[in-house]
Amino acid sequence: MDLDKLLAEVDAADMALAESVARRWKAALALSAALEASDAGDEFNPAKDAARIRAAVDTASKAGAPADTIARIWRTLIGDGLTASRVSDVIVAGGDFEDLSAGARGYFGFSARLTPMASPREALDRVSEARGAVACMPWPEQAGQGQWWPMLNENRFSDLRIVSGWPMLPSAPDTTPDIAIVAKLPLESSGADNMFATAHDDHYEAERTLKRVGLEARVVARVRSLALIRIQSFVAETDVRLAEARSSGLDGLRVVGACPRP
Repeated sequence: MDLDKLLAEVDAADMALAESVARRWKAALALSAALEASDAGDEFNPAKDAARIRAAVDTASKAGAPADTIARIWRTLIGDGLTASRVSDVIVAGGDFEDLSAGARGYFGFSARLTPMASPREALDRVSEARGAVACMPWPEQAGQGQWWPMLNENRFSDLRIVSGWPMLPSAPDTTPDIAIVAKLPLESSGADNMFATAHDDHYEAERTLKRVGLEARVVARVRSLALIRIQSFVAETDVRLAEARSSGLDGLRVVGACPRP
């Protein structure tokens, strides 16, 4: 085994990676500046980011690289670019500060400026009012601290959505995320997503009603009559099947989020 040759190969790969990161960083900042100048696009696009990460994982995995490592590297690259340009305030609220902070750093990188808040309502108020603000909250399927999600059903927060979660790693595709990313963004498909909706489900008919209109769904949490429903495919907020479910008795059915799959 020629150790000098192997070391030289590692060094060359390191330099090529550094050059690629620099090129990507420059292009990402130029894109953000162009979007800002034209007032086009949103603060960030979690669906497109997830699709990019999947593509990077697929390419690198075929060459033998560990999928989780690639996912974490790309998530950091994307997150650092966002907090350098389009995302100005990353709020952590509603749970253990250290756990939420670790999740926020995992998603938005280590350069993110974190703002701790004790109250989920205060965090949602900030996200609703301030451009560039996002919130990292306990994942809504968690019991106890995760029960902030009914607030998304209030009129004052009607423009907020769960737009992603973390961690989402290829090695554990069915693992429930630890944190939810909440932002004032429209929902788009990443190509493979779980959707979340709320509805008043007094008679525990939500799953059957949605199945009748062609949507595979499961109630994953409840607060009194209000149910949090996970739908196993992307559903646009204007999808006619949602209207059919409402007319079949699923009162107040509305989409409140999406989570791209790894």
